[in-house]
Amino acid sequence: MIQRLEGAREGSVRTPSQTPQGVEAAGNCKCEWRGEVVKINFGDVEVREFEPLPTGRHLAKLSSAEYVAESGRSGEPAVAWQYTVDGGEYDGRKAFLNTSLQPQSLWSTQRILTALGMSKEEVDALDWDTDDPTGIQSSLDELLESPCVIVIGHEMFEGTKRQRVRRVLSAEGVESAGEVPF
Repeated sequence: MIQRLEGAREGSVRTPSQTPQGVEAAGNCKCEWRGEVVKINFGDVEVREFEPLPTGRHLAKLSSAEYVAESGRSGEPAVAWQYTVDGGEYDGRKAFLNTSLQPQSLWSTQRILTALGMSKEEVDALDWDTDDPTGIQSSLDELLESPCVIVIGHEMFEGTKRQRVRRVLSAEGVESAGEVPF
């Protein structure tokens, strides 16, 4: 449960007498979120654990694609892709992939763009400029909700099995999750 706290500053801690009526003071966990200071109560949060998606192919839709000016790994421009499984037992599950916009890695972004329905000619005609990323983001926004097939693999990270999008394929000819060719 999150409640706004009027008059609180970032990093401030209120005593029970300063807490607005009806707001629990337990924990005094406050942070700034979207320009507002809020109180966060973890008491009502359901702990969820997700197993990775099974390896193989899953029908999905592109649910988010964001231009990233400086990726965390290389500090270079990238695209952060988010896919949502569309249908079947894993309907609604998310999968993520980042692709670099460095010259030696553009092939992977190009392959995703064509898998999402752009022709090679359309991809070749893109004139992305990292000094003015509005054109990049506009191109990505046009692809939202595009169907595709994501190929999931597994890898170990710090002793935990994690899913990884290995490839994005065209969903052309695939009508439902049951028709995804393995």
